[in-house]
Amino acid sequence: MVSAKSVVGVFCYTFLMILGLQTFSDILNKEQSLKSMLIFTLSAVPLLLLGTYLIKIGEKEDEAKRAEKTRKKILKDMERVNKLR
Repeated sequence: MVSAKSVVGVFCYTFLMILGLQTFSDILNKEQSLKSMLIFTLSAVPLLLLGTYLIKIGEKEDEAKRAEKTRKKILKDMERVNKLR
């Protein structure tokens, strides 16, 4: 199962790509190219950092959930072994 934070991080990356394509289109059309590049740069850095952070946090949460599930399974198996003795 993928955590919600990872999904939001991927959406940040997707939005960043869409914003980049729009900026590239503005530059090609020579519509306020300097202003478009500045806006893209100022919005891209936080989005990139936020997306990366959320994906990393989501991966850690997923790993913790898997570890807990494995721990519970091992404890359950140990209980079965103890009952057989």
